[in-house]
Amino acid sequence: RFGFVAGALHHVRPFLGPLFAWSAVLAPGTFAKFPEAIRILLEYVKMQISLESMCKPRRVKERSREAFRVDAKAEGECIVIGGWEIPRGSSNEKERWFSIRLNRRNAPWAYMKGEPFRNIASLELTAVLVAVILFGDNLVDDEGISTLTLSASTDNLGNTYVLQHFMSCKYPLSIVVMELAMQLKKCNLELDLGWVPRDQNTEADALTNSDFSGFLPEKRIERNFEDIQFEVLDKLVEKAGELDKDIRLAKSSKELKGDRPEETIRKRKRGQTRWEDPW
Repeated sequence: RFGFVAGALHHVRPFLGPLFAWSAVLAPGTFAKFPEAIRILLEYVKMQISLESMCKPRRVKERSREAFRVDAKAEGECIVIGGWEIPRGSSNEKERWFSIRLNRRNAPWAYMKGEPFRNIASLELTAVLVAVILFGDNLVDDEGISTLTLSASTDNLGNTYVLQHFMSCKYPLSIVVMELAMQLKKCNLELDLGWVPRDQNTEADALTNSDFSGFLPEKRIERNFEDIQFEVLDKLVEKAGELDKDIRLAKSSKELKGDRPEETIRKRKRGQTRWEDPW
């Protein structure tokens, strides 16, 4: 049923990822109290359904030009995200750009797996998120059409698949997708994230390495990560982290007890176990 809702309200879809992940570790027929994170997510879904008015389907006008490119760097304790607006002309010196550092204080979720490079997909998508927020005022079409398809590029191929499904069950990537969905909805934009090889994303890569020689200093958008106004990320990061720990604990407990239910079903079909064996 939530899937049907997400089909009509596309920006609701990312909120279902943690719900699916949590329900997947419950045994069939289980009655369980909602974790706090799941309750919060369902409140957001309820709110979006109540706020969204009925409207007729309409064709979305596609924007052909690429709007921006981004990159992320994670080496040791150092995390830097950068991005720049693709120029309408032939030079990038007239376009806005950003280079922002993340740390354990303003982005503790980036260090949850130890070294930040293990969360590189989440960091790359965070760069996309920040680009949408900082460049959003320049992404609205001059013709006044409220909904556009926005094209952008990253050198992380995995994130293109994440945005095709517009959902992730993995933390912290899931909450970044949720925040991105809310920001796109806020700007009435749809994102078509493409992939470019790293050697063709040299400008964004330079921004993450503090090489600003190809950009004008006055075009830099100076912003600290903690000063960016997020819709849901700050509210969900702690509770979603607790939910992720519970899910991983439940998965490990199942593995210790033996086969998972789906594996038992496969064995039964092959005649390797009896029907009266417990799950």
